[in-house]
Amino acid sequence: MGTADIAIQARVRQALARRWVRIDQLEIGVTEGVVLLRGCLDVEPGGAPEGDAPPARARLARRIERELRSLPGVLDVVMDIQHAPECARKGA
Repeated sequence: MGTADIAIQARVRQALARRWVRIDQLEIGVTEGVVLLRGCLDVEPGGAPEGDAPPARARLARRIERELRSLPGVLDVVMDIQHAPECARKGA
């Protein structure tokens, strides 16, 4: 991972933290400006003002993707995520 990718990864983590996303549940990778998020998309308790319904979780994922795409140096965003209830059912 080059220095540019390391800087992007730090900005990705900051953006996720601002949205109260539990980054301990996600694998965050950056390769040549391409961001990969893999794992369980969950927020800290009290961090989801829109609620936990499927439409609210889908809006959160879209919002995160848009925000990450707008970060300097990001060329693409690949999201391989599940939402918290699905993760719990699968034992993740």
